[in-house]
Amino acid sequence: MSNTEDKKEILDNSAETARSAQGEQPTEAQPQKPAKKPHREYGARMRAFEGFYVQILACIAAIIAIAVAAAVMYNVIVGVVVSVCAAFFYKYMVNDKLKRSLGIGYKTVVGGLELTYCKAVYGGVIWIPARLMWHDVISIGANALKASDKHTLTRIFLPRTLTSISPDAFCGCDTLREIYFEGTEEEWQAIEGSDKLEGYLMLFEVKYPPVPKKKKKTVNTTTNTKQDKISDN
Repeated sequence: MSNTEDKKEILDNSAETARSAQGEQPTEAQPQKPAKKPHREYGARMRAFEGFYVQILACIAAIIAIAVAAAVMYNVIVGVVVSVCAAFFYKYMVNDKLKRSLGIGYKTVVGGLELTYCKAVYGGVIWIPARLMWHDVISIGANALKASDKHTLTRIFLPRTLTSISPDAFCGCDTLREIYFEGTEEEWQAIEGSDKLEGYLMLFEVKYPPVPKKKKKTVNTTTNTKQDKISDN
């Protein structure tokens, strides 16, 4: 295949992915994809993780309360041991859920989170969320994409919250071809290390899909009104 044909194919794929990221349907000329598209999968997984995180925080808060009560009523050492166990439980559960659900590992840095592990869990696509656990994702560390070196990763979506990207962040991932950035080209150039990333097709101002909110249960007012009328009679 010639270079011109290669470039045309990449551009076609990029346009299709950009439309998918914004929730648009493919045109008639494009082949239909499975119903579970990457942007919907991303939204569903993010919603599941956020719900899990709230639950784990509530669980840890309850354990800490028990630890404080144990320290006051029985023994300080018992309270400390329970608190340490709660901290390890929190760390393990959150890290495990992130890796299994979102394909992400992290460490805390000044100002936010740095991703240390990224794996394609959306069928050849990686979505880097802008916020995790109420902290901005501001950095991608060295060799972060090595987790995807055995997967067919072709596209990665990056948030505008990033302030730095290690020059070796994508090292070992030879299948990556396209980078989609949520912000503008000027914002991309302001990211430390972005100038070291060459050889990728760049698309800017790509909208992230919204994370669906949990539907509230609606009360059937019609049924209630009829029952009220019957009781009145």
